[in-house]
Amino acid sequence: MNPNTYQGNAIGCAREGLFVQDAPVSGVVRLLGVVLGANVNQTNTDIAIPLLLLPGANFIIDYIDINNASISLTTATFGVFSAVSAGGVTIVTAAAVLSTLTSATVNLPVSLAATANTTVFNQTTLANNLYFRVGTAQGAAATCDVYVWGRVLP
Repeated sequence: MNPNTYQGNAIGCAREGLFVQDAPVSGVVRLLGVVLGANVNQTNTDIAIPLLLLPGANFIIDYIDINNASISLTTATFGVFSAVSAGGVTIVTAAAVLSTLTSATVNLPVSLAATANTTVFNQTTLANNLYFRVGTAQGAAATCDVYVWGRVLP
C-alpha cells in the first residue's frame, strides 16, 4: 500500500490506496473553499465561496489563488470577506485588482489583509461560506475561479 494514502472516504485512487476526503489531520494546508466561474461583471455583488469542511471546523486562511479568467480582466476589482456586503472580517481588502489576470493560464496569488492572518475562523459561525465581493465590474462578460487555501485546526 502507498504510505501517502489513507483508507477512508475516497475521492480518487492513487496506485494501491485511496485519498481521504475529510482529512483527520490538522495543520496541513488544504483547499478550504472554491467557486468556479465567478461573474466579475456585476458591481457590488457578493459571490458565496462554499467551505469544504466538516461542520464546526476551526481554520486559518493561508492564501487565495484566482485564475482561469475568461478574458483579460483589466477593470474588475474585488475583496474577500467573512460576511455579505463587505462585512465581518476583511480577508482581502476591497478594491484589490484583477488586472494581472490576462488569460486563462495566469494565476493571481492574492495578498491577504492582516486580519486574515490573525483570525481563527469557524465553519459553523460563517454559515459555511466566505464571500468574494466584486467592487468594480469588468464592463464585459467575464468570469474567474477563486480558491481559498488554509489549515484546519485541531
